[in-house]
Amino acid sequence: MFTWNIGNKIMKPENGMLFMNIVPVTTLTISALQGVEVGRLQLAGTLIVIIALVMNNLIQRQRKEAGEYAK
Repeated sequence: MFTWNIGNKIMKPENGMLFMNIVPVTTLTISALQGVEVGRLQLAGTLIVIIALVMNNLIQRQRKEAGEYAK
């Protein structure tokens, strides 16, 4: 919890909130490493989450460069 709060302070809460979506991906990864068989739908869901996070990050960067965010 302590490191999560420090990370949110560094990354800003709006980015920290996005990474809450990575929790199921982490769980899936740990389960797969423990030998649990991962299904196609689980892999598809993981891919969707990763793509959404990357796309959101790219869009935020474009908006920031264009000056759409107030400082």
